[in-house]
Amino acid sequence: MKRILLSLVAASVATMAFADPAATFKAKCAMCHGQSGEGGAMAKKPIKGAPEQVVLKAINEGKGPMKPIRLEDAEAVAKYVAGLK
Repeated sequence: MKRILLSLVAASVATMAFADPAATFKAKCAMCHGQSGEGGAMAKKPIKGAPEQVVLKAINEGKGPMKPIRLEDAEAVAKYVAGLK
């Protein structure tokens, strides 16, 4: 039983380590912020290229009408958004 539990924990950690921030953005953020962070129907102001710490703060604390969002890879998503051109 311990081996099974340890295997599941190891697989879970490995999956988190290889999470794709672009896929997370497209699944969780693009519907409001646009496919490339160019702005969308709900959030008209572009976020592409925004400073990483600003994006991370918005994810964790919310901003304006946006509520905080719990993302396992929030730091990676913030870095991804900061790198969008």
